[in-house]
Amino acid sequence: GSIKKRVLNLLRIMASLCDKGDTEFLLPGNQDCAALVAARVESVSREIAEFKRNGVLVKNSASNWVLAPGQQEAHA
Repeated sequence: GSIKKRVLNLLRIMASLCDKGDTEFLLPGNQDCAALVAARVESVSREIAEFKRNGVLVKNSASNWVLAPGQQEAHA
C-alpha cells in the first residue's frame, strides 16, 4: 500500500494499544516509524508532518499524541 496508508495504520495500531478508555500514545521517532512501515525516513517524516498539519494527529500533552476522532478505525 501507499506510505500514507502504512503510516496511518501504524498510528491506528499505536492508538489501539492504549489502555482501555485512553487514546494517548507516545509517537516513536521517524527512524523507528520508517523501520516499522518499511519506508524511507524522509517519506515517513513528510506523511507524519502532513497528518499533524491536517489535524489527523494531534499533540495532547508534552510527549503524547492522539488520532483525531474518526481516524482510529482501520479502513481497507
